Amino acid sequence: MNNLFIIKLGGSLVVPETDKFNLEYLVRLKNVLEKFTKQGKKFVIIIGGGKICRWYQSEAKRLKVDVENKDLNWIGAYVTRVNAEVVNSFMKPLSHDRAYVDFSEKLELTKPVLVVGAWKPEKSTNMDAVLMAEMFNSGTIINLSDIDHVYDKDPKEFPDAKPLDQITWSDYEKIIADRIGTVREHKAGDNLPFDVIATAKAEELKLKVIFINGKYLDNFEVVLNGKDFVGTTIG
Repeated sequence: MNNLFIIKLGGSLVVPETDKFNLEYLVRLKNVLEKFTKQGKKFVIIIGGGKICRWYQSEAKRLKVDVENKDLNWIGAYVTRVNAEVVNSFMKPLSHDRAYVDFSEKLELTKPVLVVGAWKPEKSTNMDAVLMAEMFNSGTIINLSDIDHVYDKDPKEFPDAKPLDQITWSDYEKIIADRIGTVREHKAGDNLPFDVIATAKAEELKLKVIFINGKYLDNFEVVLNGKDFVGTTIG
């Protein structure tokens, strides 16, 4: 790994409830980032939607049963942009003036932390992380979520699901197919560690994606230091 890290920060860590951000977690995360930025490291952090995003989407479905998937994607995109602006504000002075949400705009890193919100509604924030990795010529994404590993099947449905330490993209695609079929579009609410569109692009770019439980920031530091960690590597 070089001095710039691409981080996909799951919304479940940042906004675990519909009415508040996780201040305690954000304080701890900022402390870690500050520690490493003093060592010359830089971070591009893509923010997910969290429970508040799912709440807005569920409300849209309640108001209109046959709401279109593209409308749900638009709702999700705007919620993640708001999340990103809140996190960006909190991360100052480490972060830039505003969160980055329009990937067509010229980008210059003038601060050690760049907070990123959703770009296009038909793309997930996982895909946004992949695009950031491509933009910055980074071969690795660190995915912080609320799970310890990627599993061979959905652990919420199958108690015998096995955690995976290392897996290829082709094998991960088989796991996706077992769970949702051979869908090739981003569908709002898909409960996958990494969605199908982001997976295809990550495989094309030969990226490595590291999945760890972001609650345990000591393990996150282990990853940043390039040492053995608890989690799953795809690619």
